[in-house]
Amino acid sequence: MEQVLLHLWGDYIVQSHWMAVNKKEKGWMGDLACFLHCLTYTLPFILISQNIVVLFLICYSHYYIDRFNLVQWFMKTKWKGDFGFGIFAPWSTILIDNILHLTCNFLIFKYIA
Repeated sequence: MEQVLLHLWGDYIVQSHWMAVNKKEKGWMGDLACFLHCLTYTLPFILISQNIVVLFLICYSHYYIDRFNLVQWFMKTKWKGDFGFGIFAPWSTILIDNILHLTCNFLIFKYIA
C-alpha cells in the first residue's frame, strides 16, 4: 500500500506542470524535464527505503517508461491503437501508465530491496 501512495504522490502531486508538459518533448529540454520529474518522483520512496540501488531502479524505470513512450508503444502493439483513443482516451493511457509504474516498483521492492 505504501508503494501505491508514494507512486501517486511522486507522479501526480510532486510533479510540476512544467515537467508534465515537457517530459515527452524531443531534445535536451525533454531529457531535463523527464530527469527532474524522475528525481522528484523518487524522493518520496526514501521514506520506505534508503537502498541506493532500489532508489536508482525506481528512478530509472520511471524515466524509461515516461521518456521512451512505452505506454503508447504498448497500447499500439496490444490493441492496435483502438483502446487508447476515442471514448477511452485519456483514461486508458493513464491506467496503463500507472500499471507499468506500479508493476516495476513492486518487482524492485520484491526482488531487490
